[in-house]
Amino acid sequence: MEHPFRITHNNCDYVFKLIKDSPVIKETTEFRIKLEEEEISICKTPTGWAQKNSEVLHLNPELLNAIGHSLSLRFRLS
Repeated sequence: MEHPFRITHNNCDYVFKLIKDSPVIKETTEFRIKLEEEEISICKTPTGWAQKNSEVLHLNPELLNAIGHSLSLRFRLS
């Protein structure tokens, strides 16, 4: 199931979809998203959020961190 989200980063709007295979719980540390028609996995690291499958599409680390932060706030992750 895909859930659309919208984020503004550096005065640009981005729409991405969260691809949920299982329920999100407080301890979730990885998400699959669809951004720019590409499926990307992001995972939580000690310094923020980073792209897991870097062979697909290389995105701005600041944008990925903003997306991860947005999802963290939405789902109240620890």
